[in-house]
Amino acid sequence: GGPEYLKNAAEEYSRRSAEKEKAGEPDAVALVASSWSEVDKLNELVRDKLKADGELKGPGMTKAVVDTFSISSPEERRSSRNYEPGMLVSPTVKPIAGMELGKWYEVQAVKRGTLVLENGRSLKAAELGDKIQVGVRKELELRVGDKILLQGNDKSGLENGTRGVVTGFDGAAVKFRAIEKGKLAEREQVVAGDYQTMTHGFATTIHASQGRTVDAVIGATARPLSGLLWNVATS
Repeated sequence: GGPEYLKNAAEEYSRRSAEKEKAGEPDAVALVASSWSEVDKLNELVRDKLKADGELKGPGMTKAVVDTFSISSPEERRSSRNYEPGMLVSPTVKPIAGMELGKWYEVQAVKRGTLVLENGRSLKAAELGDKIQVGVRKELELRVGDKILLQGNDKSGLENGTRGVVTGFDGAAVKFRAIEKGKLAEREQVVAGDYQTMTHGFATTIHASQGRTVDAVIGATARPLSGLLWNVATS
């Protein structure tokens, strides 16, 4: 499934990155798209190819995560029209409406511009902006060899935006080596079982990939993009 442009981009990325991986360069090729829905599809296509080629080693695990990209801008978070029951919210900087930092709370109802939460508190959508992050529950299949993207900070030192390669599992915890300056870090790190904000990291949005130094950028887009959007750091 999926439009041909996504399939073509995923195949090109798989071919080019396989050559670079063998040379010890796990991050030499960037696969980018303009929307997170395209990124999700690209990650799925790349993983299907890697499984077929035996590059993703099983058995793996299925981790319950929170996908934070459905409502990603402050403007979208200020409009109650973008919320529906079942979505999750979490404070970003300090506790609000009885919500603890690092915990997610389900939206039970949306009434006249107000979100009613599972803890009984209410939030006026117009006042939210950067005060909260919003997500939806999702199951993430992980295997050894998977690339991951972390989407939140935690007290153990995990940082939002870190990308890495899965090296193993310990119960509900995921072991990985971070990608630093194009290489795999020597030190293994652990994503605790209760850490929920992560996704697959083969493809990212154009904006999220800015600052990376790569040999090649493969862009999957159904329409022409402005020059600014393609301003990804390449060398």
